[in-house]
Amino acid sequence: MKINVSNISESISEARPNLKTNTISQYESNLNKLKKIFETDTWEFLSDPDKVKEKISHLHFTSQRNHYNAIIVLLMALNASKKYDKLIAEYGEIRDELNDKYIEQQKSGVISEKQAPNLATKAEIDLMIKTIADQLKKVDLKELPLSKKDFALFQLYVLVNLYSKMPLRNDFAEMESIKKANYNKLSKDDRKDKNWLLIEKNKLSFILNNYKSAGTYGEKIIPIEDASLKKILRSFIKVNGHGVLFKSSTGKALTRNALSQFLLKFTKKYMDKSVSSTMFRKAYLSDKYAGMKEEIKNDAFVMGHSPAVAMSTYVKTAE
Repeated sequence: MKINVSNISESISEARPNLKTNTISQYESNLNKLKKIFETDTWEFLSDPDKVKEKISHLHFTSQRNHYNAIIVLLMALNASKKYDKLIAEYGEIRDELNDKYIEQQKSGVISEKQAPNLATKAEIDLMIKTIADQLKKVDLKELPLSKKDFALFQLYVLVNLYSKMPLRNDFAEMESIKKANYNKLSKDDRKDKNWLLIEKNKLSFILNNYKSAGTYGEKIIPIEDASLKKILRSFIKVNGHGVLFKSSTGKALTRNALSQFLLKFTKKYMDKSVSSTMFRKAYLSDKYAGMKEEIKNDAFVMGHSPAVAMSTYVKTAE
């Protein structure tokens, strides 16, 4: 079966105009990775799901799932004449099997074999923060501009503090800081496609427009409550200025991928673990709720129902 694709991102965005640009870019990236695996410049290989399954079977099942999602989205975008219905259904079955496997793993609460070596504890993260803080004591933050090395160190300190206390996904990428008065002057269109650190006299907040579930929840405003984090961010803004919050060595905004690589590089250096934003989230929630989870499981066992039923049916709050 011949499959013609002139422009992946255009094909997908035309078929699904509500998809975020970053989401489309991720689909395109996964599809291009498949091309490299097959060592081809055409898309004919997509007409053989069994061959694709064989070629990517060595990948972790979550990576496989991401590839199949991208294939399905692309084929659906090209399916105006319905000629790919059977192919989409075949890929859907393979993807659904992987989804079931993913759900079972999540229900188990057990870290995957792939993630286990890079799961950091709160103590390890706290030690990394302390080590960086000690190094920063040797840097004169009032002597501006900072060298690239010193700026990267300060930026790392801010990011690790953020991820230890407010572990968003990669939503800090391409974020901009802005004073409330200037934010109020922006049009709705200028506001809606970016994530912001909003600066007020006695208040700091994150305004998220570009994040994974934005299509469901819309704009999300998250006040920063932690006093130490507010102090760190205000100090960083004095050095960095307003505008792009986190930067590459060339001064450009860190993209989501660049932010990931930044975290992986320096956590490997300081903790000998490659800790992504996802692993920071796991560390934060595991430290905060692990004991509570065991208590819920034990109580549910004694009371003769599942933990899910315990939370949804029996745990109540007064209005």
